[in-house]
Amino acid sequence: KNATAENIKVLKYAPHEFKKSDKIEARWKSGVDWFPGTIVCENKNGSYHIQYDDGDVEKRVKPDCIRPDGSKNANDENEASVVNDETLSLVANQLNKRKAEIEEQSSVKHIKINSPSY
Repeated sequence: KNATAENIKVLKYAPHEFKKSDKIEARWKSGVDWFPGTIVCENKNGSYHIQYDDGDVEKRVKPDCIRPDGSKNANDENEASVVNDETLSLVANQLNKRKAEIEEQSSVKHIKINSPSY
């Protein structure tokens, strides 16, 4: 199966199911910084209503902008790790190109050339 931006996105953003009152961290307005908050409710479209600890509210936050509270890791300090669709497409194209090269190499048959006998 060929890699696509959507395949890679599914791997990057492992789905989480949140419920009312869950403590989370979310990216305000889909930005790069994470802020602590609480799930108020899940919306019918799969987004979430969030009450941030500082008092701000967002009513339609996509799941890929939410993570369980405390899931921060060392790489999150460099928020340049947030990946957009264009980057995912480039990675998918590179993976597909490499896959084609490997398939081509594995299909090349080795030919044994006999030395002339004297």
